Amino acid sequence: MSIHPKLLRLSSFSHGRRFNCISLAVIFSVVAAMIVPPVAFAEPADWAKLSKQLPSSTNAVLAIDAEAMFQSEFATQNNWRESHADSFDRNPTMLPPIATRFLLATELDTNSVEPTHEFAVMSTAVPIPFQQIREQIEGDFDLIGGYDAIHTNQDSYVVQLDEDRIALVRNASRQWASQQIWLAQDDLESAIPELLSRTINDVGVGKSQIAVAVYLGDAVSEQEIRAMANLSGSLQDAGVSADQAAAEMALIEGFVLSVQITDTIQGRLEMVFSEQPKALTKVAKPFMIELLSGSGAMLPEFRQWESSQRAEGFALNGELSVSGLRQILSLLHVDPPQLEAVTPAPKVTTTVSPEILMERATANYVKRVTRLAEAVSSEKKGNNLGEQVLWTDRSAKAIARLSTKNVHSDALKLAQNIARGMFEIVSIFQDADQVARSRVGSEAQPPVQLETTLLPYRRIVTPNGYYYRYRAYDFARVNPAGNSQRSGEIVANEFGSANAKANEVLTRIESDVMRMNNMVRSTDR
Repeated sequence: MSIHPKLLRLSSFSHGRRFNCISLAVIFSVVAAMIVPPVAFAEPADWAKLSKQLPSSTNAVLAIDAEAMFQSEFATQNNWRESHADSFDRNPTMLPPIATRFLLATELDTNSVEPTHEFAVMSTAVPIPFQQIREQIEGDFDLIGGYDAIHTNQDSYVVQLDEDRIALVRNASRQWASQQIWLAQDDLESAIPELLSRTINDVGVGKSQIAVAVYLGDAVSEQEIRAMANLSGSLQDAGVSADQAAAEMALIEGFVLSVQITDTIQGRLEMVFSEQPKALTKVAKPFMIELLSGSGAMLPEFRQWESSQRAEGFALNGELSVSGLRQILSLLHVDPPQLEAVTPAPKVTTTVSPEILMERATANYVKRVTRLAEAVSSEKKGNNLGEQVLWTDRSAKAIARLSTKNVHSDALKLAQNIARGMFEIVSIFQDADQVARSRVGSEAQPPVQLETTLLPYRRIVTPNGYYYRYRAYDFARVNPAGNSQRSGEIVANEFGSANAKANEVLTRIESDVMRMNNMVRSTDR
């Protein structure tokens, strides 16, 4: 099954670069060291204030009401607030208990599906010590739009909007960052698309604690959608024509994933249209599963989710595991494994030795690499081959982007081996796909073969007997069953061989993960 890449990749943000969160991690580390006072739930007006500061070109957002999440029954039972104060990497959102609200806005290039600009705003329960942040972030002090800022060595900008709000800008010039900061202070209504504003508002009024929305209005032409529909197996099985699908998909506004945490984690994934679709409604679940599978955003639990209709679209609903939530958030530019959980500097004057810093940084680094490696192993048990390859590629890139500050060199070498192994698995299956395609084209007979034979067209009677005159006759021999069988044999052979090679690499990866964890345990002793 093949779906148009624009529509698929937009449905899961980008497979490429993600928000560079090193600066964000240091900020989190600093504020997480502070004493956390009791905090009330965020008011909708607070969310409106944050959403007004998002650029008008935004077409994708992530909103997290961290305080409401920490106060949920599930988080309370699992001691998220208490146990994550020093090691907030265990929290699937990677936000520390001090954070109350977080908004990330992304402007995606719909051709390359890469972020053009990224703008994040975070508010905290207590004043943020910008001077302490400045001391820990590698970069130059600056003034942007009249506000204290840091231009980091990763070419990002950290701007203090006020004592409890910080903005982070990436993939943008200093001038663009300054313009957005100035516009954010004007008393104007939110300039982002209504779908995105509505998603943020739903978090503000408590309908969900985590929400992701991608706006797709006018992102893909009807001609491109029709080409996609012609290749959709679920639409063909349901008897939905390409013209019907194209007409209704042209009305799509976007996708919204909302997460509500009570005593369990419940997820809801919606496809939103400007008008209620008719033909697509009868094939809602298989069509959404098809889109998710092709985009690399598929989780095995989605297949158990129930489909439902909404006023203008349809949705999948069901329970989401903690690991599933991690994987969903890993699709976003705030990628959990990329955040560096640096142990907060104590408020007292006690000096922490370099050995202790290395031990803590290495332990956190090993936990992240281990979690990513375990996700790859679990994907082999759950998703189909294509989905496994996409998740493996994503995990390898996440390891490559992890901060290595203060991490022991031996752990780094093992992690590099693990990442290389993951990339090798991806290459093995990509090579198998190319070889299979080539062999099918050269070895399998085409479904229709043109052949020529001679047929008599006139009988001539002579004293010596009958003689015939012949003419060439062209005809087509149809052989779909044989062609399909041979193609299937070729594909099975190539991918069977690839799977055996990949399992060998996976065994090496698991061995390196074990060695890396043993190294940390021996250090603890």
